Amino acid sequence: MIELTSADTRVTLDPAHGGAIAGYSSLRPAGRIDWLVPADSLRPACFPMLPFASRIRSGEFLFSGRRVKLPANNSPEPHAIHGQTWQQPWVVASQSAHQASCEFHHPPGTWPWRYVARQQFTLEGRALRIRLELENLSSSIMPAGIGLHPYFVRTPLTQIYAGVISRWQLDADLLPVDSAPVAHETPDDNRLLSGDGPIDAVFSGWDRQVLIELPEWNAQIAITALAPLQHLVVYSEEAADYVCVEPVSNVVDAFNLNNAADPGLLHQVITPGDCLQTEVVISPRFV
Repeated sequence: MIELTSADTRVTLDPAHGGAIAGYSSLRPAGRIDWLVPADSLRPACFPMLPFASRIRSGEFLFSGRRVKLPANNSPEPHAIHGQTWQQPWVVASQSAHQASCEFHHPPGTWPWRYVARQQFTLEGRALRIRLELENLSSSIMPAGIGLHPYFVRTPLTQIYAGVISRWQLDADLLPVDSAPVAHETPDDNRLLSGDGPIDAVFSGWDRQVLIELPEWNAQIAITALAPLQHLVVYSEEAADYVCVEPVSNVVDAFNLNNAADPGLLHQVITPGDCLQTEVVISPRFV
């Protein structure tokens, strides 16, 4: 485990288990406040998704004339999900009191491309800056996606706001079949979640800014992201103590969807030697 500290805030990293975050909290006079649900034996607090995010239907897709078959990796689901790196150990490259970086090297296998994934974590006051990189080390173009899967703490009165353009319709396997514009009651109504009901939604065309309001704590969590994180997944069960707010660069099952006008709207392609990179900043504050 690695601990980053800054003022009243602590972030615990667990590179050996998926390059994950195990905890993210701040100390207040009344006690500790967890911004992410602390890791347990079943799930981390946050993990990276590389070389793709979310599900691939039955773990199969065709790319550039090559049929790829990936194993199902989240039983009992029949799909490949969240990439590969979240279930593998990462290697620590550097660390200090406020910053740490780690790497994962993938040789060709069921995913037939060689790549290296990198994460850099920087704690700036209460804000956590996470940089993600995915470099194609193979000799052919590689389909790709990149993203984060955090479990934010959810209180009964939690509200989530983000400007989004469209929402995907999901089938029984939670895979997208079509998208439609999001209709807001008013132009300023960007609320995606209110109260303790369930949500399982995939949005596209968001403005890369999310605000989570925690009224019981007089607190907020602001999330900002850089390109190419052009899609947003929000998931929580009814009355759960967490909500996943996942900035991702590929839509769910992107490699099996078609967008002849602009494939880049669905996922990315990395040429040999090139790198896909992005950054997410999580900024908790008391109001």
